[in-house]
Amino acid sequence: MTVNEEKPGLLSRLGRVGLPLPRTLTLEFLIMTLVLSLAVMVRLLPLRWGFYLSEFDPYFHYRAAEYITKNGFFSLASWHDMMGWYPYGRDVAKVYLPGLAMTVVFLYYLLNFIGISISLFNLCVIFPVIMAAVACVMIYLLGRYIGGREVGILAAFFLALNASYISRTSLGFFDDETIGVLGIMIVYYFFLKAVEGERKPKSTALYALGAGLTLGYVSASWGAVRYPIDLIALYVLALLLLRRYSSKLLLASIVTYATAFSIAVHVPKLGLGFLTEASNIPVYIVISLLILAELRRRFNISRKAPMILIGGTILLAIAVLLASLHGLVKLPAGKFVSVVLPFGRSQNPLLESVAEHKPSAWGNFYIDLGISVFLISLGIYFTTRDLTNKNLFLLIYGLTSLYFSASMIRLMLVAAPAFCLLSAFGVVKLLKPFFTELRELRGLPARRRFRAIRTGREYHLTAIILMFLLLTVNYAFPEPRLYLSAYTPTTIAAASLPVKLTITVPDWILALSWMRENLPADAVVVSWWDYGYWITTLGNRTTVVDNATFNATQIKNVALMFMSNETEAIKILKKYNATHVVVFTTFYEDGRDLGWGDEGKWMWMARIAGLNESRFGEYVQGGWRWNDLGKNTTIYKLMNYARSRWLGMPFAPPKFFQLVYRSPGTTFMIGNRRCIILVCVYKVNYPT
Repeated sequence: MTVNEEKPGLLSRLGRVGLPLPRTLTLEFLIMTLVLSLAVMVRLLPLRWGFYLSEFDPYFHYRAAEYITKNGFFSLASWHDMMGWYPYGRDVAKVYLPGLAMTVVFLYYLLNFIGISISLFNLCVIFPVIMAAVACVMIYLLGRYIGGREVGILAAFFLALNASYISRTSLGFFDDETIGVLGIMIVYYFFLKAVEGERKPKSTALYALGAGLTLGYVSASWGAVRYPIDLIALYVLALLLLRRYSSKLLLASIVTYATAFSIAVHVPKLGLGFLTEASNIPVYIVISLLILAELRRRFNISRKAPMILIGGTILLAIAVLLASLHGLVKLPAGKFVSVVLPFGRSQNPLLESVAEHKPSAWGNFYIDLGISVFLISLGIYFTTRDLTNKNLFLLIYGLTSLYFSASMIRLMLVAAPAFCLLSAFGVVKLLKPFFTELRELRGLPARRRFRAIRTGREYHLTAIILMFLLLTVNYAFPEPRLYLSAYTPTTIAAASLPVKLTITVPDWILALSWMRENLPADAVVVSWWDYGYWITTLGNRTTVVDNATFNATQIKNVALMFMSNETEAIKILKKYNATHVVVFTTFYEDGRDLGWGDEGKWMWMARIAGLNESRFGEYVQGGWRWNDLGKNTTIYKLMNYARSRWLGMPFAPPKFFQLVYRSPGTTFMIGNRRCIILVCVYKVNYPT
């Protein structure tokens, strides 16, 4: 084999054991085409229930994108949105990262420029599917660079069918993660290219610039940018500790971070304060250590190096301590702190009321990953056996992803690329010896080959086929998690019910349409914060609280309003000039709570309002039993009056609230029990 020849890979070996395959590049192209087709088709399955945006946050992203198309590309910087958080409104630039909205608008203009006519809303709905396909290409490139073409292709296949990733990139899930996960893979690819191989400084700087620009873009798009920032710092520190320092490591780190931070400080939500955030301290420490390592290399100060290192570390620690005492170092948002320190998790009920912020149970990993749990373990094992720089990065990426995804269930998405890379790496390393042996059998003389085949070939082929069958079972039988994630209606098409029904549940869609067409233009609507974005975007009416949850005081007041009697509730509503209140309730046909509407959220309302839910009743066999205080709360009266009207049962109407709209009340079966869903709009009648 000459120097310029490429070492045969696993795909090449397939041809040599008797499979008539075309050229490697053609085969790669065909396989990747199939993988991308699979990724797209799986994510289009929710089309059965209609063409909608999913969940809640995507509706504000769409509003932001629509605002840009009407007012200019950088108009978000001056947008004070008065349709949310009334009466104070929202300074959008200070609470919103604009990257996603600007990206989809750029793509919208580009498509229309080249003659592809598509509405902005429709583009937002299919945008996650497009980005998922691009992410599969990116993980292929990253995997190929780390472990070869086989690792790249398998990683792309695993990501295309990863349940967590499907759940956040399926049709309509127009959220930050669609570009965030893709962005961090691009960052890792460029940074590894910058620090690996025999590169000239100019080449290293160019790759590092690509990493920095992408990291800056992610910082303008996704709050989780803190993870890749610190992961790269941790990787560089590991290289230093393993005495693998080189000058290009310093050059790549400085160019990457300088470029990224230069962009980040110009994002209004981050600003200059981002530089003094505690999450960036590891970066400054690592850069300082790199400079010390370069000084040691240039001036041959190996004897004094330990003293310089110790002294520098002490000085840095003192500087950080002094900066913290003087308020110069700030902590990131509470949800980011709770990821790093899950055992010191804040007891803030507002944070804990968000389901995706809860810690992951270990069972979730197996439910989500299936057989990949064992493949990930194999990948970790093989990376530690051959700890090259690339394998070291993959190991750190995998272990940190595992830790953070255990801290917060939402971060299973962030861990998906790492898990897919490790799984692919494990499979390739496990099967490589079997393909090697099969190839060597073909090279033996006929007599020896006959004897060897009798004992060897069947064994090797059996191992390969067994692995194939395990992967097939994981993704095909009996009803895999990826299928459950993909073949699920968008949230609004399911009326936010946590079950997959065969029909579209139109109650929320109809209620929002009624609000848009019948409520006065100056109406102010109060609901629990979960539905704020829907009411503002689809109902086109002003709300007091929404899913941004940045004003804890206002959310607490709304919670207190719902948990108070009508007399006190009216006083709170008057502060916000509220004209209407919306409640959402689900129940069995006998009138008992089902628990998927506000009847399942009132306990969080009580906790956020600073009240103990035990004041309002107690748990008994069969559900919650309200006491007299509970039955006098506003939320109880509004839910149960609407229920009684639907069921034809007597119930005293609320004193200050008039039911002006009730959704049709879609019925569905849970087991053998009939269930009903209602979305109700009440007009507030203030006492004269």
